[in-house]
Amino acid sequence: MNLFNTQKESNFMTISQIINEALQNPENYYEDGSINWNFVDADLWMHPQAKFYTDEEKLDGLKNFNIKTGVAK
Repeated sequence: MNLFNTQKESNFMTISQIINEALQNPENYYEDGSINWNFVDADLWMHPQAKFYTDEEKLDGLKNFNIKTGVAK
């Protein structure tokens, strides 16, 4: 089972969903349009549902996130 793409509880967002949500925020981009991963990382850790994931799961989710598919492997 891949914890990054499955929900732990039906009401909770996956790590991929949290990252995708952060990527919708224009403040998480530099002026040249590239992603400011430091801000995305911060949004992941500060997200209310981040508490349901371990630090290791969050780090792995960021490390394995595929920007083209919007999914952490």
